[in-house]
Amino acid sequence: MEKSGHSLRGVIRSQVGRVCAVCTYQIANNTEERAMLGDFEKAVDDEVLDSSDAHQNQTIQLLSDPEKAEGFARVVFDLLKLAE
Repeated sequence: MEKSGHSLRGVIRSQVGRVCAVCTYQIANNTEERAMLGDFEKAVDDEVLDSSDAHQNQTIQLLSDPEKAEGFARVVFDLLKLAE
């Protein structure tokens, strides 16, 4: 469980940092209150919206193509099997 938490934090850090490099600097060099005054909240909102669009597109592709859905299920299975 802890392993996936670190992984999720890494993904979030990478994505928000990609959108707003200044946000990463602000977080590293300021208090939480001061960092939140900048573009941080907007960067998070932008990333959530971008992620939502990407997930919706993937969902449509998987639901409309049984072959893709089966392939995706096999990838998920393999990833879970490797995590054991």
